[in-house]
Amino acid sequence: DSLVQLAFGDVSPQLHSSLVNTLATLGQGSSYVVPIVSAVAKKLEDRAARDRAIEALGTFPQARGKKSVIQAVSEHICSSSSAQAILKVASPGDAHAIQMLTQRLANESSKARWAVVQAFRLISTPEVLAEIVGSVSPHLSSGRPEVREAAVGVLAHIAPKGEPVVVHAVSCLLENRDEHIRHDGVKALKSLVEKNDHK
Repeated sequence: DSLVQLAFGDVSPQLHSSLVNTLATLGQGSSYVVPIVSAVAKKLEDRAARDRAIEALGTFPQARGKKSVIQAVSEHICSSSSAQAILKVASPGDAHAIQMLTQRLANESSKARWAVVQAFRLISTPEVLAEIVGSVSPHLSSGRPEVREAAVGVLAHIAPKGEPVVVHAVSCLLENRDEHIRHDGVKALKSLVEKNDHK
């Protein structure tokens, strides 16, 4: 209990990392440690300490696929390297990961949005392509052009050129009332149909 209190306390990043290491060592095989480390990972401001907490989560077999753990990791995806963290706690095609990453597409940070695009590429599988397209599609008609661009980026990364389910989703934008969204839809269609398949 003392370790838990310290982990949530106002202590130095170095001490947070040490506490996470201790919890990770003592808690192997103990399900109660997973939500503690997960909550710590969400709370930490220091990147190194947070990364250590996320790394620790990846060592717990019982953490893999757990919604709260995936949420803690997805909330801190802010770079290409941090995008890799999603695979520590979620398997490709994981429904919770798709849900959490979709929410992160509207992040204010351009760097974070494109890190999420990279994370989508990592968890995408042909079996969940339609699910991802359905999840991301509402962002295609976002009132924010940068969010629309990120959503198109996801589709470009997870599907081969001319993929029917993707073409259909983007084609729906051509009927949108907003002229800017229709214009972006035309550009997106052209890029998705003509792009090189770089997946």
